[in-house]
Amino acid sequence: MSLRDEEIIEKLMEEDEDFKNLVLEHRDLDRKIQDLDSKPYLIPAEEAERKKLSRLKLAKKDQILQRVAQYRREVLGE
Repeated sequence: MSLRDEEIIEKLMEEDEDFKNLVLEHRDLDRKIQDLDSKPYLIPAEEAERKKLSRLKLAKKDQILQRVAQYRREVLGE
């Protein structure tokens, strides 16, 4: 993400509670993945959980980037 994307994300978080929750969920998923990654070894259930969390995190990121693109089109005219 470019710096400009980060600025748009911060602005949208201030203006839209649903978007803010989406970003916070993405960050929480990232933290959970990092917690699993910090373990020296994952049991099969943890591996499955990590894959599930990664898919969810990616879906949230896609939603965030779609909203950023929508903001660029509608507000910035890009």
